[in-house]
Amino acid sequence: MTQHHEPEWGKSRMEAITDGVFAIAITLLVFNFKIDPSIETEAGLNKALAALLPDIFAFVLSFFVLAGAWIGHHATMRSIREVSRELLWTNLFYLMFVAVMPFASHIFGRFMDLKLASYLYSGNILMIGLLQVRFWSQARSMASVLQPGLTAYALNVTTLRAWVLPITAVLSLGVTLADPRYGGMVYGLIPLFFVLANRRAKALAG
Repeated sequence: MTQHHEPEWGKSRMEAITDGVFAIAITLLVFNFKIDPSIETEAGLNKALAALLPDIFAFVLSFFVLAGAWIGHHATMRSIREVSRELLWTNLFYLMFVAVMPFASHIFGRFMDLKLASYLYSGNILMIGLLQVRFWSQARSMASVLQPGLTAYALNVTTLRAWVLPITAVLSLGVTLADPRYGGMVYGLIPLFFVLANRRAKALAG
């Protein structure tokens, strides 16, 4: 007897919790900025703001990493019409690492000269990326959850975009081995990798 796939949760519910976790994680990034309220002079404020520069760098970096992850997730969900139990659990593990980003960003901002801080930061981004790849791979293997009529380009570009974060994180970890001060700068390549993913998807689609 043929078994029919039954979705466990509605797609809209999973999208709602995903949007909520991303919104909270992005908002919490700014809570890493702390200034001593006892400061009373211009010189003291200037010194305090200068000391925040690493935290500001980590905030900007983390904001755009999370924004890119959210956009990628949103694009993936446009190709999916319903959610299976497997997709639900993969998405929940994905959100677990998204929720850790404010902490990882705080540690990275405060100790970015130390390899361990960069390993924690890029390791967390790597897990976000790999789980996004896993999520899409699971969806592609279950034709019943995909939107009908997806083009070869749509399938290829979603696959290639999903690999951008994990590849960038691995490159960052490699640079960190040489000098942790430059590991974070690798994430500036993400827009370029998205452009290359789009071009490669078009080439594969013919």
